[in-house]
Amino acid sequence: MRFLKSLFAPQKHTRTQVELEGLKSTLDAFLRASVSFVDSRDMNIPEKRERYALFARGAAGALAARHEMDETRALALLVMFLRTTARMQDQEVSNLVGACIACASEEQARSIMASGAAGMEQWLAGSAGAAVPRLAAIMRD
Repeated sequence: MRFLKSLFAPQKHTRTQVELEGLKSTLDAFLRASVSFVDSRDMNIPEKRERYALFARGAAGALAARHEMDETRALALLVMFLRTTARMQDQEVSNLVGACIACASEEQARSIMASGAAGMEQWLAGSAGAAVPRLAAIMRD
């Protein structure tokens, strides 16, 4: 729990924080494009919000890895995204990130995160058309 609290603690604008802010804009663009293919009512269903968070975690992880950042920084990027762009309250963000961490070893969760990571890689390679429908397919399952 202390780990999750540290992700929510106010931080000084360190070099890493500035780098994360820059990466967040890339994550924002990819996930906004991806969610545009999803029925907005799905985002009110807890199970589907968890799928969205897992997909976002995979995308954040791929983006962080590309910039040689560790898993902690990838989770910080995910928290920043959920708090600001997705406009979730701290408690909901904490619950979703905790659920993502807890189920990360499950096959379905790994598959969703892998799809988010692959989608981000396609997005970064300039294949937006192939990248953005991935989330909609996950939400339909």
